[in-house]
Amino acid sequence: SVKARVWLWLLMCAAAALSPPELKAVRVSGSGDTELSPGDLAGHRVGLYFGASWCPACRNFEPSLVAVREALQSMTLIYVSSDGSADEARKRSEALKMPLAVEAKTLKERFGIWAGRERSLQGRRRSGVPAIVVLGPTGLE
Repeated sequence: SVKARVWLWLLMCAAAALSPPELKAVRVSGSGDTELSPGDLAGHRVGLYFGASWCPACRNFEPSLVAVREALQSMTLIYVSSDGSADEARKRSEALKMPLAVEAKTLKERFGIWAGRERSLQGRRRSGVPAIVVLGPTGLE
């Protein structure tokens, strides 16, 4: 819905205004592992989408997320999976047409975002899935 898209846009703008520690690089898979550094991000933002294929809230959120991605062509979205297996994560990233974060556990712990099922992760949890973190060209949130 339009209302959901507006809220998503406002959420993304608010997230972009925060400033946690700088992220040096994000390794993603696609046609092979690639490392995206802040230099690779020059001129546009990157969204880290924390989600899972088994999560009903994620599946309800994703159509709006994809619509916003298509409207904001200068933004790249990367899927940070909480799926049960590497195969499920790969299939979901392909269905969403997003590169898959290779080091998902590290990103989850760094930003404090993981599914409730993932109790083994360390650190202070600030959110569950679905969630999005928007990084600016310098790697800051």
